[in-house]
Amino acid sequence: MKCKSISTINIDPFEAGLEIGETLKSIAPEAIILLASVHYADFTELYEGIYSGLETEDVQIIGGTGDGFYETNRVENVGVCAMGFHSAGKVKWHMEIEKNLQNRSYDAGKACASRIRNAVGDDARLVFLFAGLSADGTKMVEGVRSELSIPCVGGLTGDDRSYQRGIVLANGKMYEDAIGMLCMSGDFPFKISLASGWQPIGEAAIVEDCEGNKINKISGVSTAEFITKQFGQPPSKADLGVITLAAYMDKESNEFVQRSPFKMDADTGAITYFGSVDEGTPVKVCYATRDNVIKGVNEAIDKMSSLEFNPTCAVVISCAGRKWILGDRTHEEVEKLSAFLPKDLPLVGFPSYGEIAPLQKDDGTYSGSYFHNVTYVVTLFG
Repeated sequence: MKCKSISTINIDPFEAGLEIGETLKSIAPEAIILLASVHYADFTELYEGIYSGLETEDVQIIGGTGDGFYETNRVENVGVCAMGFHSAGKVKWHMEIEKNLQNRSYDAGKACASRIRNAVGDDARLVFLFAGLSADGTKMVEGVRSELSIPCVGGLTGDDRSYQRGIVLANGKMYEDAIGMLCMSGDFPFKISLASGWQPIGEAAIVEDCEGNKINKISGVSTAEFITKQFGQPPSKADLGVITLAAYMDKESNEFVQRSPFKMDADTGAITYFGSVDEGTPVKVCYATRDNVIKGVNEAIDKMSSLEFNPTCAVVISCAGRKWILGDRTHEEVEKLSAFLPKDLPLVGFPSYGEIAPLQKDDGTYSGSYFHNVTYVVTLFG
């Protein structure tokens, strides 16, 4: 598969789009992953620039907004990046959008995935998935997983840490309360690797009482008390970004998904997380330093050490929380991956507000996808 990446920090939407379109035109892209900061006031003009530069609208475009972007060796807070794919017809692309996500995350995910399955059937291999910030990521991905067992990779879209809106970009349109899925079918190699760097500490316990993404009790005590016992001191507001829960959701895998907290009730000890956890799920407390966060990138890279194909591009979904913890070390996430990959390999990515990716089973195959927090996800294509 032929791939090409491009990025720009030009804040004029039409000019930025034109630069993207003119650059990608040389490979006649069949599909484009488009990742942007939220600062473009008018994404309509961005699309117009892209289509003008490509000299065609016959292309599938999907993506969204995040807290900046990554492209090859570049890390920026404002701007836009894009990856073009050309398979010479070996890959078939199919797009589906489902609106009204906020109050029906499970049903919306299920409906969108069902249309993908009905349209593509058993030929489906992988799905790019982007959704608005209004989603309950856990329930949405559960709905998707009920219909599709193939890997889905992507994330929740967002803004620059204001938690006001996340925009899904799809085929010339903008959606804030929707899920977008672009399915790839055909014969092509890929590899998905993910890690966080957060280290489980203490003993495992069971979630006993929760309401959506608010966990009230774990193994007979409040969530805050459980964390205090395992961590050795009460969690503070400053700890909310670095003390997470490891949730062991897949019985066929030793891997876990992360749940990052954003609000604690001092009176009840309940903690609200970015993503729900079902009652009965085994959990452990996790903790990370900045060095641990970087170690997570190394762990993801190590899992790709025995590639059976030559990569032609990389797509990275990395939690915005990782960026906020790393601060001026954020560039290390891209630099370490770039050092492992062939020189100047096309690469795009963005800091998301929740990551979507499968777990790798003990037999090496992939599970259906799950919703993650504070996680670094790399997908390589050949």
